Amino acid sequence: MQITKYIFQQHGDHRGQLVVLEELKDIPFPIRRVYYMYDTGMGVRRGFHAHKSLKQILICIHGSCKILLDNGTEKETVTLDKPYEGLYISHNMWREMYDFHRMLC
Repeated sequence: MQITKYIFQQHGDHRGQLVVLEELKDIPFPIRRVYYMYDTGMGVRRGFHAHKSLKQILICIHGSCKILLDNGTEKETVTLDKPYEGLYISHNMWREMYDFHRMLC
């Protein structure tokens, strides 16, 4: 199984960091929808599905989570823990998101 992560360019100074994502530039396909999750409780698992034609990039912008990927032949677990890193999920890829952790500020 090929795992593809994108490292997005960070811009920052003493005020903090900024990441800009543009379709067909930083994201290699047209963006049709953006959604996000938060306040996911301990022990909760999300996802449990695949899409026939949808491509996605998952970004954990705060804390960390694990993603179980299953292409029908292989399974692999990927950790997301950097707000400037995105995990590409191609079509027909089963995904389960779990082990959500918040970073304390």
